[in-house]
Parts: sequence; C-alpha cells; structure tokens
Amino acid sequence: MIGFLNNLAQEQWQPAMTGFRQGLSEAGYVEGQNAAFTFRWTEGQSDRLPELAADLAAAAVSVIVTSADTATALAARAAAPSIPVVFMTQADPVRFGLVASLDQPGGNATGMYLTKSVVDVSTRTQLWRLLVPDTKVYHRIEILDADSVAAKTDPEAAFAFNLDSARRNNPHVIIPPVRAIMIDCGPFLDQSRRNQLVSLAARHGIPTMYDWRVFAEEGGLISYGISIADSYAQIGRTTGEILKGRSPGDIPVLKPTKFETVVNLKTAAQLGLAVPPELRARADKVID
Repeated sequence: MIGFLNNLAQEQWQPAMTGFRQGLSEAGYVEGQNAAFTFRWTEGQSDRLPELAADLAAAAVSVIVTSADTATALAARAAAPSIPVVFMTQADPVRFGLVASLDQPGGNATGMYLTKSVVDVSTRTQLWRLLVPDTKVYHRIEILDADSVAAKTDPEAAFAFNLDSARRNNPHVIIPPVRAIMIDCGPFLDQSRRNQLVSLAARHGIPTMYDWRVFAEEGGLISYGISIADSYAQIGRTTGEILKGRSPGDIPVLKPTKFETVVNLKTAAQLGLAVPPELRARADKVID
C-alpha cells in the first residue's frame, strides 16, 4: 500500500501520476496487481497536514509519497517516523532537515530536489534570445506557491515590482512597461492562477516565458523547465526500490534530468514575434 499526502487538490496531481505509475511499473509494481494507492488531499488547507499524515500512519502504508511543498514531507515524517517518505520539493531538503545530505540522506526520507543549475539558466536565456533577440533587460517574477507571491528582478533588470494584487484576484493589475518577463513558480500552481498569469501577460502584450509546459499549452508564449512526467517516473522508481527493501536513507536525493521546451505559435503571432527555425527545432512541442 502506497500512501499519498498532498497539500493540493486532486485535479492538480493527475498529470504527475502518469509518470509515477510508469516509474513504479519499471520497478516491478503495478496498481491493482501488487500495489494499491490511498490518497489524502488537504485541498490547500495546510492545517490539515498533521491530521492526514497521522491517518496514513494509522493505515500502516508501506511508504508515503508527498508532493507540493516541504511542509507536507515534514508532516509525513513527524507523523510516521518509521514509515519511509519519498518527497518532491523545490526547497533545499538539507536546509529544512528532511535529509542529512543529498548524497546520503540517512533517516527515513529521500526524494527529489527540484533545483536549477547554471546550465539550465543559460539554456533558458539562449532560448529566450532566439525568440526575443533585441531584449537585453527583462524581469523575473517568482511565485513560491498558491498563497505566496514574491517578485524579484533579474540582475539586469532596472526595477522590481510585485503581483500581490494578482494574488488577490484583482482584475485591475497594473504592470510597469517592461520588455519581457520570466515567471518562476511551483509545478502545481492551480489552473485559475495559471490562466490569470497568462491572461495578464496577453493583456499587456508582454512576451513571457514560464517554467512549466502547461502554461504554454494553455496559451502562454514559451516554457522551458523540468519535465514533471519524467521527474515523477524517477520518484516512482525510487518508491519501487524502497518497496523492495532498500532503506531510503541509502538512496541519494535525485535532481531533475530532463528539461523540455514548448512554444505556442499562435501566441507568438499575436505578439508579433517570429519563431525562428532553430527554436522550432529545439522545442519538444510546438503548438500551432
């Protein structure tokens, strides 16, 4: 029995489950044959994490898989210190005490750290300048999670601004006249927030790059970032190793290995941007 603890709504988790099931099956475990799932969703009510984690512990699941944030993993470990925990987090798991080190976690938890390397940042900049070659100054907006919005400028940018009013669903958001925006956010931002950000960029005619492919698929200009399906396939394989008896403390914390680019040609045309052949060739998906 595999328990899932999520500080999200069920609809936000489904894209990741395909990858997880694939990785789990590669490890020899298939739902309905020799594995079963039990889910606990907070629906965004973080105060329910301890209760739901305790519920999974009482159900004596073999492993708990957590998603969305570090708080979920910490709640699972606190409620079930003897049950292995497999996490995925954008926060440094060493800093928050989930593991002793990335190479040798120790304890009962391991998983994946969604970190970006210098190479990833460089690739993103290369793609960006293929699409908007005359833009040397751009702004970066970092959205930490569904309830926390912070804006930070790139070192090249001239000034900072934030989207706190967007978080409150204010339709009269005013953005300074910037040339371009990069939006960094967690992989499970809810659909209404995604649509809001895509609409905001379109309303102001600002070329915008996103971290996750779902943004481009829902009308954003371009995305470059970690493949959620591949990352969860890795998490599925790790879970399979633990089910076979390997201690999570001996399994190094994973980092993403597959990144993907999606370009929306319709949005590019609306912004008056030409998508060069080189960018089309590099894209994993081109949306007409």
